[in-house]
Amino acid sequence: MIGFPKVLNSKFDVEFTREHFPGERLKEKLQSMLDERMQWFFTGDLESAEAGITDATHKVVTTEGMGDRPPSYGQYELMEDQNCEMYRLGLTMEEVEALLAE
Repeated sequence: MIGFPKVLNSKFDVEFTREHFPGERLKEKLQSMLDERMQWFFTGDLESAEAGITDATHKVVTTEGMGDRPPSYGQYELMEDQNCEMYRLGLTMEEVEALLAE
């Protein structure tokens, strides 16, 4: 491997990068993993925008209708993505936070 890796495929890659390329680039990558673990997921259709819940972890998305189709409304919830890169690499949130604190 020459230079900072473009892709991390395993927990070993993270450890290798931490040992051989100390610095801000790995911390930026780890912070991005933490930031991207929370995603908006569709939870159901709504009759109207007022029928949904809107708060820090819920939102209503309006999709404009095309032609003679009326707009549609969908309820979304902010949840932890179990398929995010952090989990795919076999890392836990605590491990990533510990690496960021170094």
